[in-house]
Amino acid sequence: MIPSDGSVVIDGAAALGVDFVGLNPEIHSIHWYGSSGQLEYVFNPATGVKPPNTDFTSLAPYQGYIDQAQAIIDAFENPDIYYATIDNYPWQGGFYPMGAEIIVSTPNTPQPPNTTELQPPTLFPYQTLYWNGTWWVASPVNPFSTLSDAKEFLIKKVKESAASNSTTQSRIYSPLELVTSADPGALVCADYSSETLSSYQATQDSRVQGMITVINSATLVSEFYGFDPNVSPAP
Repeated sequence: MIPSDGSVVIDGAAALGVDFVGLNPEIHSIHWYGSSGQLEYVFNPATGVKPPNTDFTSLAPYQGYIDQAQAIIDAFENPDIYYATIDNYPWQGGFYPMGAEIIVSTPNTPQPPNTTELQPPTLFPYQTLYWNGTWWVASPVNPFSTLSDAKEFLIKKVKESAASNSTTQSRIYSPLELVTSADPGALVCADYSSETLSSYQATQDSRVQGMITVINSATLVSEFYGFDPNVSPAP
């Protein structure tokens, strides 16, 4: 034990921040060897002499400092883990996203506000994490949205997805092929050479209409929690 810097080492594990209140200020360090120990003293500033070490045979006078140190070591080795229920959660000088681990490794520390012990679920790529005050919600739409706003949001996402597929999956093979074709819309899908763009687009349109029908048939926002608004690019 080194009272001047608040440190204690127990069986190789170090604890910092031990409060040595009440200890004789002339003690520099306390050493324990299993059944006996020694006290080492600081230099006397008046005489410039360091008193000789003294032996002791009981840890009882120092047990309170040992207990403090063990609690610090235990908390560090077995921290409490909580999860932030708000975004940009401030903790120990940093900011954490919603659902991030907040690790408490100091003894007797109460649970931080705006955290939960409930571990967040694993999200699908189209989902976002929300906390509804009681449990986690994984959803492509904000669970606090109105039903009409949720539908409008998802329909927009579905149409954007299909439009992106139609754009990125198509190209004109050659101007000559376009000019000489009986079908002036004879474009071919770059990734699906057996598909013309018109047939590909018809497939996408059909998928979009089917997904919009599903969206419009919902009566609760919670019905959308597992809804994937991404239109498959495969024909």
